[in-house]
Amino acid sequence: MARTSIHRLSSVVAAVAVSGGLYWLVGNLGLAIATGITWGTSLLLILRMSRLYPSHTTGNEWADKRWTGLGTGLLTLAATVGVSSSLPISGNLRLALGFLVIGAGTVGYTTATMAEIERKQES
Repeated sequence: MARTSIHRLSSVVAAVAVSGGLYWLVGNLGLAIATGITWGTSLLLILRMSRLYPSHTTGNEWADKRWTGLGTGLLTLAATVGVSSSLPISGNLRLALGFLVIGAGTVGYTTATMAEIERKQES
């Protein structure tokens, strides 16, 4: 099986697993599907980036680490403090919303990284 096919299959499996798990936990189909799609897409983009641009998957310099750290820190803040126990929602829904926030943030980060890599290659 080709490497790209394995990556696509893993992403679909991740999307279905996240969607199925959240639907079982929360019972909201729209939230489960949206969250599954974000997690599947982010996994697919991360695998694509590591396959096509392995030199861009990590950075050792402060200039790269500070932006990665800021993005990760703000995603964690939004998922844990933003969707906190002070909201009048169930714990299961709070968990599902946290998964959605992290998935959407990861998709945003990976798509921006891919756009920047491809823009630099055109120059």
